[in-house]
Amino acid sequence: MLAEDSALDHVTPYDRFAWSDTQIEDWLASGARRRELSDYFGAAEYGALAALARRARTARASAGGLQVLIVPGIMGSQLGLTRASPLPNDILWLDPLDIQRGRLAALRLPAVARIVPLGVVLFSYLRLKLYLRAQGFAVEFHDHIERVLLLGTPNCGSFAAVQALRGTYAVVRKVARLAQHASAASIAADIFSTFPSLYELLPTGACSASGTDLFDARAWPASGPQPHPALLAAARALPQQLAPPDERFAVIAGVGQETVTSLRVRKQEFLYTLTRAGDGTVPLASALLPGVRSFYARVAHSDLTRDPLVAAAVVNLLRRGSTRRLPARWRSAGRARAQISDATLRRLQPGKVNWAALTPGERRVFLETLNEPPHLRLRVPPARGTRPGGRKRR
Repeated sequence: MLAEDSALDHVTPYDRFAWSDTQIEDWLASGARRRELSDYFGAAEYGALAALARRARTARASAGGLQVLIVPGIMGSQLGLTRASPLPNDILWLDPLDIQRGRLAALRLPAVARIVPLGVVLFSYLRLKLYLRAQGFAVEFHDHIERVLLLGTPNCGSFAAVQALRGTYAVVRKVARLAQHASAASIAADIFSTFPSLYELLPTGACSASGTDLFDARAWPASGPQPHPALLAAARALPQQLAPPDERFAVIAGVGQETVTSLRVRKQEFLYTLTRAGDGTVPLASALLPGVRSFYARVAHSDLTRDPLVAAAVVNLLRRGSTRRLPARWRSAGRARAQISDATLRRLQPGKVNWAALTPGERRVFLETLNEPPHLRLRVPPARGTRPGGRKRR
């Protein structure tokens, strides 16, 4: 596999564009490679990033010498294989052309080849980094720590991890549309189910509202892709290994988005309940931490690192430990909800996508909406004792 993965015929445009974030920041500020960057980010995003890069280049370090380290989320790092110079490194996640060729299987654990991180997904995180640098902070990507700001972090799990293991998660189904010879179910069973990190994101404690013990393989439906019992057992112990939050922590939680907030088993499949108590991926109950200052934004999970108001609130929190940019309270009076099953989710995102036949704009939209969940119409359930149509039962 190593010899095959290092072959020249696997070098794609995404590999050749795998420049460091600092190099791309220089090009954005100077106007170099405008056409390539505009195609990559889109014209509107390129304009915003270029303006921020110019501001960041001339900004003086005026934030008290604070260094900010941005840690990407579970799918926010590029992964791949190193190649000998002068060839560029081989990006597998997320390279649509490699996925189309079936090379996503190289990410299966234990890996045959040594998979390494190759930087963050810049579309998701570069805007926040440049904004903070323009405000006088020294910002880098990675892990450390005087103050911890959590943006939509699934502290006690997300039902997206359940759907990823079942092959019904939007990302898995969209990736499967690129793969020529693999289905969402086979990708979930053969690849995603080998990732320990997905098991560590399974809802636990207060987040498992239905009481279903998702770390017990017997609690999962017998049909469809199954989790590995050994990885479930290993993930069960994770919460006890994490350091407890303290006064250095603050939370920014996304709210008002259609989010899976509970599940139950029905007829050998999971039935998911969606409410607006979350950011579309992470339930509000998972983002919040007891005793930790919390702020709320009506923003979807994947946009929390790109929203200007959230970025301004982050600056306030880093400088002063508080902010008025976002409300410190959120109350949802709505009882609207919807339910969707594994079977229904499997009928979404049908058919394959020919990446080569897509226009640059269509490719960009496909990648930008990769993490976007299906949108359902939420309804307020009828009051108990009321027939459909409003008449009370006698």
